[in-house]
Amino acid sequence: MAFALGVTDILYFANQASRTTGDAIKPFLVAAVLYIVLSAVCAALSRSLDGRLQRRVAR
Repeated sequence: MAFALGVTDILYFANQASRTTGDAIKPFLVAAVLYIVLSAVCAALSRSLDGRLQRRVAR
């Protein structure tokens, strides 16, 4: 849920930047890269936490 709100916020700011600068592509490319980076970080943290929890439960 929180991640979906983050996507909405990222796209809102990209849309505002697009309207302000008149550049239709660059703000959305930056938003896409930001989204990919955030997704990769969240996935890595999730895998790490899952591994720790599995080791703790397996004891």
